[in-house]
Amino acid sequence: MPYKCCVPACRSNYDKESEKVSVFSFPKDPNLQSKWIKAICREDFIITKNSKVCKLHFRDVDIETTVSIPEARRNRLENDFLRKTISESVESYAQYKNKVSVETFEDLKFKIDNFKVPDKWIIMKHEKRVNFLLICNPENPKLQCSVGINEDLSVFVFVENVKLTSIGSLKLPEYINDMNVIDKLLSDINQEISEREDSGMCIQVILSYCDRIQELLPDCKNNVEFIKEQVKLLPVHKSRLRYSWDLMLFCSLLHSISPHAYRFLRSSQKLKIPSTSTIRQVCGKFSCNPQLEQNPKDLLRYVSSKFSLLSAEDKLVILLMDEIHLKENLDYKSGNIVGNAFNDEKLAKSAHVFMISSLMSPYKEVVHILPVNKMTGEVLHTFLKNIVIGLHNIGFEVLGVVSDNHNENKPLYFVIDIVHILKNIRNNWLNKRNQDFKYPDFSNMEISERASFEALKEMHASESTSLLNKWELLEDGITLTKETHFALKHTTEALIHMSNFLLEKENFNYFLYDKIQTDNLEERFGKYRQLAGSQYHVSVRQIFESEAKLRIQAVMPLALTSHNFGEIIFDVNCVDGASLPSQEENAECNVADILANNCMVDEDDLDKISDTMWPLLTYIGGYCSHQITKKLKCNYCVEFLKGSNSENTRLIATSDRGGLSYPHEDVVRIVASVYIIFQKLISSPIEHVFVKQINQRATVISLGMENIPDHVFIGHTCVSHTSEFLIKKILHISANILLNNYTKKQNDIVNKKNMPMCKRQKLDKKV
Repeated sequence: MPYKCCVPACRSNYDKESEKVSVFSFPKDPNLQSKWIKAICREDFIITKNSKVCKLHFRDVDIETTVSIPEARRNRLENDFLRKTISESVESYAQYKNKVSVETFEDLKFKIDNFKVPDKWIIMKHEKRVNFLLICNPENPKLQCSVGINEDLSVFVFVENVKLTSIGSLKLPEYINDMNVIDKLLSDINQEISEREDSGMCIQVILSYCDRIQELLPDCKNNVEFIKEQVKLLPVHKSRLRYSWDLMLFCSLLHSISPHAYRFLRSSQKLKIPSTSTIRQVCGKFSCNPQLEQNPKDLLRYVSSKFSLLSAEDKLVILLMDEIHLKENLDYKSGNIVGNAFNDEKLAKSAHVFMISSLMSPYKEVVHILPVNKMTGEVLHTFLKNIVIGLHNIGFEVLGVVSDNHNENKPLYFVIDIVHILKNIRNNWLNKRNQDFKYPDFSNMEISERASFEALKEMHASESTSLLNKWELLEDGITLTKETHFALKHTTEALIHMSNFLLEKENFNYFLYDKIQTDNLEERFGKYRQLAGSQYHVSVRQIFESEAKLRIQAVMPLALTSHNFGEIIFDVNCVDGASLPSQEENAECNVADILANNCMVDEDDLDKISDTMWPLLTYIGGYCSHQITKKLKCNYCVEFLKGSNSENTRLIATSDRGGLSYPHEDVVRIVASVYIIFQKLISSPIEHVFVKQINQRATVISLGMENIPDHVFIGHTCVSHTSEFLIKKILHISANILLNNYTKKQNDIVNKKNMPMCKRQKLDKKV
């Protein structure tokens, strides 16, 4: 049995189950003995031969390890044996490498005689080639696979008469330099074929045939690529399906044209195509931001990227402009607030839409959308000028709309919509006394004629029972209004000059007058309302998102056959082509200016929060903790973000049915900081600057990160999630809540203002 330690309270080697500990005898030197006795603090202790002290009472540096003579001899013998074994192994390895290595084709043919091939394989030697053949079905032999090695030791593999570079996940070697490589290759092919014989191998063969068809029929490339993708998706589990951009965008286009037809096609299981939820996620990315629309560097970017796909006939255009009335409404989605006029703090009441329409082809395109509350002539002239100049710089030949920037060689004509002029003439006619007016004799301008609306009434009465149409003009009448007369005269002269310019100077064969009507824009407005759920008054966001969807439909047939497909598709993301920036990019925009306007948070700001507000902020903090832990599924973070019951958690306690979370005090601190920052951002005079940000949520998060103290979450030590990660999540959720409530509050103010007085008074009484 091992010796026990004599030091008081030490249990070394007393218990049979415990680990054994080395012990030391007392020194024979009387001085050292006295020091040991004094160190163990044991009165009247008498040293015996069994008195021992375990190593636990010594430092490692105090213990000197010695090796006994038998142990040293054993170590020497072991080292000698190891050296001998290594020497023999090196020699054996050299012999082995010489046996299996292949340096030349002659060397291969010599060593192949002693090579044992895996099951089902046979060897055929030729003068300049060695083949390994895999034969299946002994009753009806069939060559399933052939592996060949050429004179230069290069490898080729045929399966079902199709040359392959890979089989499933197995990558085939290009050259052979070792007999083991041949053995492994044949064994791997055996295993791959046996595992994938029913589907995988057949798919690989089909894809190889598709490549061959594509080489023989290059005009059918798109058809073959579609077939190849469908074949590749056949064995893939539905949870692991991944679609190409071509197929995804094609399906998005099909879904936007007819969701019902798309659902029917997918339910028929004839094709492997994305689900409707996946399509909605993709289409949600093709959104627009009105703030980017007014950015000068992004003006006309989309139509500029599409210009290279247009024909020469498409590039002779006229610029059309019309106004669509909007629903005064703020809309918060994906981190940004939309609904304000571009140059005003007020909400947009209408949007001026600018469209180019080709005079020689069906091509038409919306190039700019301008949400406004009130439009002035100066602002309208500025945008018209910038758009016309921008279109000319891109390469379009704009024939319509007069601008200061024109030259004698390429004149610009301003034409008022003919349909609207005719409507005004009709209204003038009906509003005059006796419903008649005076007009000049166009053969002699000094002579005036009169037209009466009664003539039309009598003609209608006579034609209602007659098979033949006839015209009678009754005398007596008065003139048009000055505005209608000016519009009619100006447009008539402009059309005459435009026709002469195109037919005589430009040698056009024809000129289609209906191309200069704003009916094209009215048709576009109808599509906006249809895509917005058949609403007449649409919001700013609905117009921009509808325009993005329409552009996807228009650009798809062109982009799928174009080399700059990706560039055009991503330029669809905004009406003028700019995609939304990331939070980090947006955070740099004007954040420094906002910080300079006293958006910092200190302890005094926290002290000013009322006692009635803290329970609400605590409730929001609990919601943030719940949302974060629900998605993270991290036990450490779940426990860390939990807090205890306190006075400020009374709102949670009264609403709790067992599923609410009590937040950590630092979570509440972060929410309170965001609340203070947001209150400063929506206060005068920086509210207008804040609302004009491209992504307001990113601005709030960036300011929040600047104002969160370093000691927040100081005890957080999770290895999977950093404290900064949790802080950003809390800022993200709380910013969403505040921004969403802000837009609802602003909409309530506008709705109440636009409400009839009687309803407003009733509402005030209820409140």
